[in-house]
Amino acid sequence: MEYLKSFFRFAHDSGWIKKNPAKVIKAPIVTDPPVLPFSDTDLTKILAACLTHRIPERGRELRALVLLMRHSGLRIGDACTLARDKIQGDILELRTAKSGTKVRLPLNPEALKALKGLPVAGDYYFWNGSANQQTYIKIWERTFNGMFKRAGIAGHSHQLRHKFAVGLLQKGVSMENVSTLLGHRSIKVTERYYASWVAGRQQHLEDVVRQTW
Repeated sequence: MEYLKSFFRFAHDSGWIKKNPAKVIKAPIVTDPPVLPFSDTDLTKILAACLTHRIPERGRELRALVLLMRHSGLRIGDACTLARDKIQGDILELRTAKSGTKVRLPLNPEALKALKGLPVAGDYYFWNGSANQQTYIKIWERTFNGMFKRAGIAGHSHQLRHKFAVGLLQKGVSMENVSTLLGHRSIKVTERYYASWVAGRQQHLEDVVRQTW
């Protein structure tokens, strides 16, 4: 909608058209779905379901991928195409595919152990490096869907990213720092999805109301 309005505004200002037909178009009302991270109970079920995959090796890969996403906040596209050289020691560092922003953070020991336990077969943890990336991401998404069914959870892989972000906010990490760790280009994006999860936010609002009595 914004591209359309910008185009017609440019066309009108350039004298291509006498009247801007897009000027009267009202902006749509967009309602973002609520952020619902996995609970600790859900995560326990998910990790157990990973190892029930009909191919044991694939199950171990899936578990390592889940732990990576949960403890790094990476989107599934960045996680399943992660190159081995992006982890040095316990530090993960890469540029995200979606925004091109740099992400650098230490990885949880459990996630590191799972990654190190995978067989070394190329330069990537979960990708062979030659297959089309988008096709490969879709394959992993289908693998996740199967795992969620086995776990008895109606979930989506992106909820692991929510779990990472919300966990940080609930422990008092600033919105600015969480935004950096998630690789958002602007803190406004982070606030849009996670403002309600900031530790102490509701308590502060309740205190403000009490002060008016």
